[in-house]
Amino acid sequence: MAVGALLTYVWAGFTQAADSDAPFAVAVTGNAVFGAGALVLARAAVRSVRRRRADEDAGGSAGPTGACDGAAGRT
Repeated sequence: MAVGALLTYVWAGFTQAADSDAPFAVAVTGNAVFGAGALVLARAAVRSVRRRRADEDAGGSAGPTGACDGAAGRT
């Protein structure tokens, strides 16, 4: 859901580029760089979720330090 919001923000930036105080070329270039970064971040998030689901389906741990029921670290 957050990825959808981020990409909507990128799209809105392109539609508003003509209305900004910056020169059009600078505004579009900035939006393109931001959009590329957003796509890299979205790709990393998707890969992370898929990897975690694959680990859970294979019976692996839920996290990097092992499965935890929430009470193990309490004193």
